[in-house]
Amino acid sequence: MDRGRPADFVLGLTPLRLLLLAAALLLAYLAFLAVNNAIHARQLHQEEVRLEQELQEKQYQEARLEALREYLRSDEYVEAVARRELGLGYPGETNAVVVSPEPERQGSTGWEHWWERYFR
Repeated sequence: MDRGRPADFVLGLTPLRLLLLAAALLLAYLAFLAVNNAIHARQLHQEEVRLEQELQEKQYQEARLEALREYLRSDEYVEAVARRELGLGYPGETNAVVVSPEPERQGSTGWEHWWERYFR
């Protein structure tokens, strides 16, 4: 080591070079922050788009359920259930139950319904 010069001059680090190195490190750090913020902003935007789509789907489901609720509260639905489930009708109406006959088997070869022999 040369005794006439300080240690930083021996390493080749003059005050101007130290200042340039510090500026370069600061610039690299700021570039890293900018890229990191851009990536984070993109992720947030994608999440926002996904949540908006989910919100629209939920609003559509809510509208359908509200329409169904209104239908279930309507006189039309009550009348349909009374006729179908309870066999009710208006005074003077006659209810009829239609029963179809059992279908006849035509030309069964035995292989068409082989499982009936084993699972009766």
